[in-house]
Amino acid sequence: MKNRIIIIVVVTLLALLFLSLSDSEMATEVRTFLRALLRAMF
Repeated sequence: MKNRIIIIVVVTLLALLFLSLSDSEMATEVRTFLRALLRAMF
C-alpha cells in the first residue's frame, strides 16, 4: 500500500512538472483531475 502511494505521488509530481512546461486548456483539466484523484486517495 505504501509503495503504491509513493508511485502515485511521484507520477503526479512528474505530471505537474510536464504540465507547467506546456500550459494549455487541457493542462488545467488534467491538473484539476489529478487534484481530485489525490483527494480521493487520502
